[in-house]
Amino acid sequence: MSRDIGKGNNAMDLKKKHRPQRFEHLAQGLSDPIVQAITRTLEAGRHIQATCLIGTYGTGKTSIARLIGKRNACTNKERHGFEPCGQCEGCREIERNPGGAEFHGYIEYDAPVETSMLISNLRHELLWGLSKANSSRVIMLDEFHRVKDQEKFDKVIEDANDGVQFVLCVSDAEALNPAIASRCTKRLISIPTPQASIAHVQRIADAEGKTLAASEADMIVSTANCIPRHYVKLLGEVLNFCNGEASIPKDVVALACKHFVP
Repeated sequence: MSRDIGKGNNAMDLKKKHRPQRFEHLAQGLSDPIVQAITRTLEAGRHIQATCLIGTYGTGKTSIARLIGKRNACTNKERHGFEPCGQCEGCREIERNPGGAEFHGYIEYDAPVETSMLISNLRHELLWGLSKANSSRVIMLDEFHRVKDQEKFDKVIEDANDGVQFVLCVSDAEALNPAIASRCTKRLISIPTPQASIAHVQRIADAEGKTLAASEADMIVSTANCIPRHYVKLLGEVLNFCNGEASIPKDVVALACKHFVP
């Protein structure tokens, strides 16, 4: 059977399209102990000044941070427990443009930017937030382990008002400054189990109108080492190789896996 490898590649679109918009959509599932710790904290309304999400690239740290921010921005959270409603203006804005949703109680920074500039922006954001009617906000610092002079952020976190929550996403725990680490509640984001990964990739295939057998789903997640970012990308390649089949053939999966580059 002839297949055009990589024709019309839409793998990144698939990843964006199926980014979790609720905690129940996370690859790890609601039964994961760390996911439970996060959701129970939210449901109980407990304030954590700084949370550090630690885990391998592609395991969902950014998605979890955005969900925490989305739940903070949700105007219906009292009726939905730990889940954001997904319908209010705050939820929809974070889904549309998470990097520009600061008016709705969430803001994210790519932490590798120059340190003094980042601190200046943060202090402006925190002071500006105090003048707002609702100063509650979640500030996410992505790739924080790559920041130089991390110790300078200790005072920023300490001086933040009670309505501010920092979420630091870290892929290299050893590169995290000890003083910053001591201020954070650390959450180790695990790689999903093979069973959870198989179920996750099958749900995405189903949402795309394709039937994916468990054995083929297992081939995909095994090739991607159960890393959600990688197996969603690989599933995108599989869909590119399909010639309109409703049920994804095994040879298509094998072909995509053979040529897959994370």
